[in-house]
Amino acid sequence: MLPKLQTALTFCSLLSLIGLGGCLFTADMCGNELLEEVYSPDRVFKAVAFERNCGATTGFTTQISILPAEQRSLPNQGGNIFISDRDRGNAPAGRGGGPPVAVVWQGNRNLHITYDLRARTFLTKTVYDRVNITYKQKAF
Repeated sequence: MLPKLQTALTFCSLLSLIGLGGCLFTADMCGNELLEEVYSPDRVFKAVAFERNCGATTGFTTQISILPAEQRSLPNQGGNIFISDRDRGNAPAGRGGGPPVAVVWQGNRNLHITYDLRARTFLTKTVYDRVNITYKQKAF
C-alpha cells in the first residue's frame, strides 16, 4: 500500500475508534490549477506554471514544470523545476493564490523565470532534460 494512503487510512481508523467519525480523502489530497503554458520556440517542450493546493492547512504554491509539448495532462510528479510560496503572506498573491511568476523561453533550450523577491523558494533547478533554466528576482 502507498505510504501516504496507509497513513491516511490509519489516521481515519483512529478517529473512528475514538468516536470522532471517519474521513473522506483521495489518494492525492492536492489539486493543481493551470496558470499558463509557454511553448519553446521549436515546440519540443512547454513550461507549465500552475498553482498547487493541498487543503486548508497549507498555503498555495506556485510551481513550474517542463513537459514534452504534446503532453496534455499535468502529472502529479515529474518535470518540476520550480516551487515557491508566499512565505506566510510576505509575497503578493498571483492569479492562482501563490506568488506570481513570469516564464519566458530565450531560445529552444533556455528558459528564464522571474519570481517575486519576497517569495520563499523550495526548488530552483538550473537544468532539466537538456533545458537550461535561469532565474531573476524582482518585486511584483
